[in-house]
Amino acid sequence: MWCHNYFFRNMGLPCSKRKNTQITDQDRTILKLKQKRDMLQKYQKMIKASLVTQNEIKQLIVQGNTEKVRILIKKKIFKEQLINKIDGLLYNIEQMVNDIEYARIEAEVLDSLVAANEILTSINEVFDINTIEDILNKTKQGIQTQNEINKFISRHLIEEDEEAVELELAEIIAQQMPVVPVTEIETDTSEDKIHIKKKKEIKGKSMNAD
Repeated sequence: MWCHNYFFRNMGLPCSKRKNTQITDQDRTILKLKQKRDMLQKYQKMIKASLVTQNEIKQLIVQGNTEKVRILIKKKIFKEQLINKIDGLLYNIEQMVNDIEYARIEAEVLDSLVAANEILTSINEVFDINTIEDILNKTKQGIQTQNEINKFISRHLIEEDEEAVELELAEIIAQQMPVVPVTEIETDTSEDKIHIKKKKEIKGKSMNAD
């Protein structure tokens, strides 16, 4: 840089200086979006890992604990809805990060941040439920706690979701029921009826003879 500065000074030209990199509002917005994206991806992975398995449900059905199965199905539907909402938010965030014009989409960015915060709040509530469930079998108030969990999840499900819960529960129970073999009932043929009738006539005659 010394030779360049010397040359510019001798030519009567102003000496150029390196520009300081400034963080713009757009940069801050992109950073916030990426932070929300990373957090949503992290929680989405945790939710997927916490989904109940079919083996767990079948084991509870065998034990006759249908009420616990009903709650687990509700939780599964609730978590699947969260996963789908997160997918939509992640897509929107990626679109904004790739093509951001702060002045034009400022309102959309803020809406997405608010929506992301709401989802994160719901996720935290879900994992609070998991913590409660860990204590469920260790306390004397287990039934009451389980009812509170059920009420919380039910508030987040619509009528169609409740119907889906009952339908899935019925299907699982039906799959677990043993298959009863169908046996054909033998019917008397006409020859059998004639044979029985003759026996009765012979028996009647012998009684009259006595």
